[in-house]
Amino acid sequence: EPQTIWNHLLLIGNFNTNQLNHVIWSLVHEMRIAILFPLILIVLRWRTPVAVGACLLVTLLSAILIVFGVLPSHGFLNGYLYTSYYLSLFIAGGLIVIHQDMLVSTYVNLARRKKTALIVTALMMYTYAHTVTSVLLKLHLNALLGYHFLFEDLITTMAAIIIMVGAIALSRKENFLDHKVFSFFGRISYSLYLVHIPILSFLYKELHSYTSIYVILALGIPLSIISAQVFNSSIERTAARFGKRLATRFAPKEVVIKGAEHTLPLSDGLADDVREEAALIKKGLNF
Repeated sequence: EPQTIWNHLLLIGNFNTNQLNHVIWSLVHEMRIAILFPLILIVLRWRTPVAVGACLLVTLLSAILIVFGVLPSHGFLNGYLYTSYYLSLFIAGGLIVIHQDMLVSTYVNLARRKKTALIVTALMMYTYAHTVTSVLLKLHLNALLGYHFLFEDLITTMAAIIIMVGAIALSRKENFLDHKVFSFFGRISYSLYLVHIPILSFLYKELHSYTSIYVILALGIPLSIISAQVFNSSIERTAARFGKRLATRFAPKEVVIKGAEHTLPLSDGLADDVREEAALIKKGLNF
């Protein structure tokens, strides 16, 4: 249907995201939040406690409205309230970047046992966050069952922050994460996310009557990886280069850094690189 194609091209409406590829639901939120990105930058300029408090408040209010059925989703978790609910995750990522040095320093200065315990705890939290429903039932907190997703996502977010800080600290000390295997999967990870469900679903639908699930996985996993590599090379990187050329073409010819004595003239080819350097110099987004 034309409306289905239009919805998948725009990726901002509240539509049935399960029609073509189930992972589309997250791309819808990314597109909406990309439009709201100036708002994220404004929040990141606030004092950290205020920014964190505002995020938690928006997340809580969004969760309450979702539970009460306001603006329901027509697809998988893609209602407009879910975008405001997930907005805090993107702001949390921005806060990690801004306070990266402090967070890494705090982690590095912990005793080895404490670091190990922290990472193990984070991995357990990330893995078993979905058991919140069982815990609420055991504690007879039935009134909170409708909000199980909120507790699960908060636990998962805290765990992810700890794991990311630990990974950044490790990458600064060792080149373990720079191994070509990790680099390869990091490079194709987004493409792999996009293609794995259609491929595995197709193989399961066509082969489950003739063979076991293990054979399907043995075929589907390498096929997904190969497809992701092709997708990454032919589409993802091409689109990224095109976007960078557009950004460079319409970028201003100079960048003014607050507090600097002069402006920085930019050639077209250096515009993005200088802007990145300016962002690092003024990590608090004051440029």
